[in-house]
Amino acid sequence: MNILTEKQTDRTDSFFYSEPIAELTAKDGTVFTSYPLGDVDYTINGIEYVNGRRFGTDGFDELTDNSFNEEIGTSQEYGDSYECRNNNWFAVTAEKENQSYWDFDTVDFDYDSAINTLENTVEQYDNKELELQ
Repeated sequence: MNILTEKQTDRTDSFFYSEPIAELTAKDGTVFTSYPLGDVDYTINGIEYVNGRRFGTDGFDELTDNSFNEEIGTSQEYGDSYECRNNNWFAVTAEKENQSYWDFDTVDFDYDSAINTLENTVEQYDNKELELQ
């Protein structure tokens, strides 16, 4: 297992990750990777901001650090005029002979579960219980 992004102790939800977290190579050389996916939307004073996060390409890092709070203050300051909606998860992809495969029906919301799913997916693949489609 190659850990690409270390787990943040107090931030294990997929919301806090924008890059692949781990990769594992199967016996035949196929590389499986766990990625964060999803959307983060927020509304401040009636203005809606939408930014998607797909396969680690995310330009919305301010949602995961202090600059977001500095920019908008706290939700108590904004009361009902501030809302954040999070629809994020970790998924597994595979790369074999320059082909990408991503439909493994895996959805995990926290870091540790995503690591376990990655290990289980590669084990199933190595045991011929899972095929690339």
